[in-house]
Amino acid sequence: MDIILASQSPRRRELLAWLVPAFSVMPADIDEEVKDQYAPVDYVKKWQRIKRR
Repeated sequence: MDIILASQSPRRRELLAWLVPAFSVMPADIDEEVKDQYAPVDYVKKWQRIKRR
C-alpha cells in the first residue's frame, strides 16, 4: 500500500516519518479553511474525500 501525505506541513511530515519508513508527499491545492457549518468529524471526512481524487 502506498502512503501519501497530502500536506505541506513539515510537522506532519516529521510525525508520519516516525510511523512509516517511506511515503510520498503530494500537497493538495485546495482551501482548507475551517467552516463553522461542519462538525469536526464531517470536516475531516469531507477533505479526505476531496484529497483522494
